[in-house]
Amino acid sequence: FSLSRSSSEKVSSYEVENFIYSSLQYTTTCNDYNGNLTIQDLIFDCYNENSCLNGENSCDVLNETLKGILEVSWPIYENNSLYKGYMLNIWEENNAKMIFESEKGNVSRSYKWSSQDLPKRRDMFHIEFKAYY
Repeated sequence: FSLSRSSSEKVSSYEVENFIYSSLQYTTTCNDYNGNLTIQDLIFDCYNENSCLNGENSCDVLNETLKGILEVSWPIYENNSLYKGYMLNIWEENNAKMIFESEKGNVSRSYKWSSQDLPKRRDMFHIEFKAYY
C-alpha cells in the first residue's frame, strides 16, 4: 500500500509560470498611438475588437504571435521532447468570451499548470497554460 502525489499538481514549475508572465510582456507588431503593444495590451484590444494602426485585426496579430511563441518555447517532437503537448487558453469571464485557445501534441494526466488573472476595469481575463509531459 502506498500513497502518491497527483502528477497534475497546482504548484507550478518556475518554467511554466514564467512562460505566462514573460509572454504577457512580449512586444508585438501591433501598435497604437503610444507605440507597439504587448501581448497583454493586445488581449484587451482583441476583446474590444480594436484594430492596429496599420489596419491589422488585433485578434489576428494576437493569434499569430502567441502561436509563434508557443512553437519556439514548447517544441513538440515525436520522441525526443521533454514535453509531449501544451494547452493555452485566454478568456474573459463576465461574457464568457474565448479570446485565444491553442492545444498541440498529446494530452496526458501528467502536466505542469499555471494560471493568471488580468483585471481590466469591470472585466476579468483568465490565462491558463498546461505543459504535458
